[in-house]
Amino acid sequence: LDTPGSADFVGEVIAALRVADTAMLVVGADVGVQIETIKLWRRLVRTEKPRFVFVNKMEKERADFDVALADLRDKFKASFVPVTVPLGAAAGFKGVIDLVEGTAYLDGGAVEVPGEAKDAFEKARAALMEAAAEGDDSLIEKFFAEGTLSSDEIRRGVAQGMRAGKLVPVLCGAGVTGAGVAA
Repeated sequence: LDTPGSADFVGEVIAALRVADTAMLVVGADVGVQIETIKLWRRLVRTEKPRFVFVNKMEKERADFDVALADLRDKFKASFVPVTVPLGAAAGFKGVIDLVEGTAYLDGGAVEVPGEAKDAFEKARAALMEAAAEGDDSLIEKFFAEGTLSSDEIRRGVAQGMRAGKLVPVLCGAGVTGAGVAA
C-alpha cells in the first residue's frame, strides 16, 4: 500500500498501517530523515509494527548512503542493518550489491561483485550475518562456531529479528532508474 509522505495525507497512512503486516519507510539519500519520517516512526513504535527502510534517490546530487544510515541510527536509536549497499553515489551511482546473495546488480543485470567493492562488501556482509544470527539462538550458535551463515540462514535471521523488533533492514537504490528495486 503506497501512501504519500506529506502530512496532508496522514489519514491514508494510518488506514494503510492498520491493514499492513509490515511498513517500509522511504528516506531520500540526499536529504536523510525528515519530520514526517519521524512521525511515522513514532506511530510504528507505538503499534510495534515490523519495518524496513529503503534509502532512495542514490543517483541524486549529494546522495550519501552512509550519511543517511547514520542519520537513521542517530534519530531512531535502532539497529539498522544494510541488506543492500550502493555501488557509488550521485553521478557515480551504478547499482547495488545484495549482501545476502553476494551479487551486484548493474543496469538491471546480476553480475559478480566488482573488485573495487569486494572489501566493503565483505565487511557489510559480516555485519549482516552477525545481526541475522542475533535473531535466532540456533543461528548465533552456528555463527560463533563456523563464523558464517548461508543465504537462507541470513534471510531467516533477518526476518525473525525484524518481527521481534531487534533489527531494521535497510535497502537502497534509485526508484527513478529501478536500481535496487527489481533486485
